[in-house]
Amino acid sequence: MFWATAPVLPYPVLLGAAFVGGLLTLPVFSVVRQSIAALVPPTERRQAYALDSMSVELNFMIGPARAVALATSVSPTLTMYAVGGGIVLAGLTLLVLNPPTRARDEETTPARALPRRQWPTPRLIGLLAGGAASTLMIAGIDVSVVAMLRDAGQVDWTGVVLALWASCSLIGGFTYDAQPFNHIM
Repeated sequence: MFWATAPVLPYPVLLGAAFVGGLLTLPVFSVVRQSIAALVPPTERRQAYALDSMSVELNFMIGPARAVALATSVSPTLTMYAVGGGIVLAGLTLLVLNPPTRARDEETTPARALPRRQWPTPRLIGLLAGGAASTLMIAGIDVSVVAMLRDAGQVDWTGVVLALWASCSLIGGFTYDAQPFNHIM
């Protein structure tokens, strides 16, 4: 719904709709990572997660550049519809493939239902805070890169700078994956 209406919404309404749409977005990354945990033997998960992270980096290198090229050469409205269509396609793919999120030998019924008051453990709160902080940091870096390049009058270099950044992260993924660890991370 968000991507179908976003091109015609006034800016203040767009901000509110983006917030609500963000809350309801498909958890593609989470489902893929859970599926990796279910399908890959524990001894090979580190490499599988590294490969997943590298594929995400490739998408972050290619996706925004494609969107900018489409928006500038064809139409920003069409670009927004294309992004929305891609998200719908990802959702349909998840629906059709229905990837497993539990290993076959994993117990499927909980020992007991956990009351909601017991969910927010210090460990969970720390994990959520760390995830939120890293997401804000990465978003802040993206915005800062664009702002610094705009201030320097070099906005045309945005794609190159962000692709270089993602390439360095990709190299880090290869380096991490090549390390000989004797234990599971």
